[in-house]
Amino acid sequence: MKALILFSRPIRSGKTTELEKWCAQQTSIGGFLTPDRSDVRHLLCLRNRQYSAFELPENTAMSYTSIGRFRFANEAFQTGSEALLSDALFQDYIVVDEIGKLEMNQQKGWEPAFSQLLNLWRAGKVKGQIIAVVRDFLLADFIAHYQPDSYKVVHHLSAIK
Repeated sequence: MKALILFSRPIRSGKTTELEKWCAQQTSIGGFLTPDRSDVRHLLCLRNRQYSAFELPENTAMSYTSIGRFRFANEAFQTGSEALLSDALFQDYIVVDEIGKLEMNQQKGWEPAFSQLLNLWRAGKVKGQIIAVVRDFLLADFIAHYQPDSYKVVHHLSAIK
């Protein structure tokens, strides 16, 4: 079993930007990123490089989940969750951008798909390496909550071999 990679740095320190550049260099990659485009967060499924709406305006008619001042499309959570589980079977890298309080405290957002992905990983059924983005101040909570069997914390993607 390959170690779970935890890519961790402070908020707004360029984690997604660095991941986006790194992912563009990979040929067998799945999962998703949540980059900002024109100051609005989007979901980018990495397998097919398809963008979809993620952050929604206040007056939206779409179903959403609130996280602080943000509203995120439930449809995007579903799309990203499906990508995680299907991509885990055949991609060399599976990226999860990001796991936070919503998942750990409320079992929403990328849950239950992320826990299902970890169960597949523990069973040796994930083809490649999982890279999970976790904010620096949530790293200890993440490790206590998910209890990964083997993990490596990286602060720059150059540390991934």
